[in-house]
Amino acid sequence: DALGCLRAATDMGCDAFLMAGSQSEYGAVDGPITEESPCHPLIEYARGKLEVCRQAAELAPQLGIRYLHARIFSVYGRGDHPWALVPTCVRTLEAGETMKLSPCGQMWNFQAAAEAAAVLASLGTGAAESGIYNVASADTRPLRDFVEEIHRACDGKGRLAFGAYEPTEKPVSLEPDISKITAAIGPWPAIPFQIGVERLVEEYRRTGEL
Repeated sequence: DALGCLRAATDMGCDAFLMAGSQSEYGAVDGPITEESPCHPLIEYARGKLEVCRQAAELAPQLGIRYLHARIFSVYGRGDHPWALVPTCVRTLEAGETMKLSPCGQMWNFQAAAEAAAVLASLGTGAAESGIYNVASADTRPLRDFVEEIHRACDGKGRLAFGAYEPTEKPVSLEPDISKITAAIGPWPAIPFQIGVERLVEEYRRTGEL
């Protein structure tokens, strides 16, 4: 279906096709993740994304269209999966309950959905060359730091229990290198995590949707 869309875009006269890939295509990587990092996907979803990338990159030059494969990292915001970490933390803490966590010592990267959307729009409508692009924020640090900022955004309600359980496998770290996409589209207005999560908490309080 993805390749069919690529052909349809060519027939419509588009000069570029932007595919939403995933950081999960890389699998578990220690250290910085560049677009040149080898891919060892661990789940079928990621294997499917990687196969689209491979086949589309071969087909696009034959069709005369640029193919942009955006490997999106950890995005948060309204509409997120309810079991994802950010909405789970907000729900639990706002209810005054204890959020049981691993030590959260791995490196992580969060990007607000609005920021990611702006980056993708710039990539898709600009003159970027065909290829793979990491889409993430410039804010990479220990996951625990982010969780503590969520707690502050919830006015300190509830309790964080770091180390309440130990993961059965080595935690995956996310350290995306975004130098390639920054060079392609230039710097963009960032939404600091503390501000983004405060907005999310306010929205939750207003609508109760999380």
